[in-house]
Amino acid sequence: MPVNFEAYFYPNDLVKKWFKKIIVVLFILLCLSAPALWYANNAVSKAAIGKTYDLKEEVKPTRVGLLLGTSKLLKNGRYNLYFKYRIKAATDLIKSGKIQYLVISGDNGNSEYDEPTDMKLELIKMELTQPNSIWIMPVSGRLTAWCV
Repeated sequence: MPVNFEAYFYPNDLVKKWFKKIIVVLFILLCLSAPALWYANNAVSKAAIGKTYDLKEEVKPTRVGLLLGTSKLLKNGRYNLYFKYRIKAATDLIKSGKIQYLVISGDNGNSEYDEPTDMKLELIKMELTQPNSIWIMPVSGRLTAWCV
């Protein structure tokens, strides 16, 4: 008895019907989410006007700065440039006297992954010799707003 291979390679009408429905639903979700993402991006951009700086000279002196955590290494094992530049900015701001204390936020939810400790050790390597100026958040770092 010969095997009908066409049945395996050519979907029947029911499969075609469900496939079309799935494509339509995905298209509708895309159409609804695109404006929401655009609105969220614009809202954050407008709220950040006058609160972000490109040069340390533009930063107004303040008592406490917040260093947002990020991983030291990327999943592919390469060094994370966000980590590098955040450490550099924090070091520059403390050394220039723009901030006195530094709150380090980040994920430390398990013993093998600890962003705040990695950042503190890197700050010490950058010759930040004021250990009393560094604070580490004692929480798992899932939501920084709860701690600030």
